[in-house]
Amino acid sequence: MNEETTVTDVIDGYQVTLVWSAGLSQGGPQRLLIEPLDADNPPPGITSTVLRKVSFREWADKIRDKRQTADAVDAESLRAALADGVADNDRYLAMLSAAYVAAIDAGHKPPTKYLADLLGKSTETIRGHLWKARQRGYLEGHQGKAGGTLTAAGRALLEG
Repeated sequence: MNEETTVTDVIDGYQVTLVWSAGLSQGGPQRLLIEPLDADNPPPGITSTVLRKVSFREWADKIRDKRQTADAVDAESLRAALADGVADNDRYLAMLSAAYVAAIDAGHKPPTKYLADLLGKSTETIRGHLWKARQRGYLEGHQGKAGGTLTAAGRALLEG
């Protein structure tokens, strides 16, 4: 979840690369790179036809699929952390906060229901855990509104 995700394709003699920054998969890419496949014999120029063939929606779907596979692996870690309890489990709360932000970026609506289904808990239970994460300073955002960011304290727990 902390790396850029790229998709590359070949269109009319050009290599087209789209790059999504870490945690961002909603909407279009942050970077688009179009280069000739054969630098010694490049096509005459990038035309509007080449640009129209760039399938942003298809590639965004591929990015979501790629990240959902990664999320499945992270789900196991999250479940294991939850098994250790919630009361004094700061690592679980930081992991849940990161998963919540990732669920929003991946377009899961509502993100609390997605996490509840993932963990086999009720939506209210997950909301309570997210409230606790906010209280402990791992997640910034407003209670009752989807959205938020993982704080430096949350990132430090995940990296440590």
